[in-house]
Amino acid sequence: MGGVLRQVGAADSGDQVVLTLAKPGGEPFTLSVPAGVGGKRVSMFEGLNIPLPLHRKQPDNFYWYQYLADSQALYIQYNRCKNDPEQALKEFAQDVFAFADSHPVKRVVLDMRLKRG
Repeated sequence: MGGVLRQVGAADSGDQVVLTLAKPGGEPFTLSVPAGVGGKRVSMFEGLNIPLPLHRKQPDNFYWYQYLADSQALYIQYNRCKNDPEQALKEFAQDVFAFADSHPVKRVVLDMRLKRG
């Protein structure tokens, strides 16, 4: 892959592709990424130093929650409809309700976008 990119002038001799990027309203900056298939993949969040969206923070967990104090919201992500080997769903639910009882919660967000089926 790097050879093709070098041939068309998209990669330098070190098989790096130099991208010029800019955040909205920000100054342009460059980011060098490997041109080859075997190089380290860089997500746009990592490359642009953008905080990872909440729904992408723990996609491999069966279920989890986080309290968003600024909006007094309890965010719950439910990804799998079965017991997590680390914590049964019943125990998780008990934890969530106990947490909600001890914090000022105005809203609950139940995110099921990663649940398949």
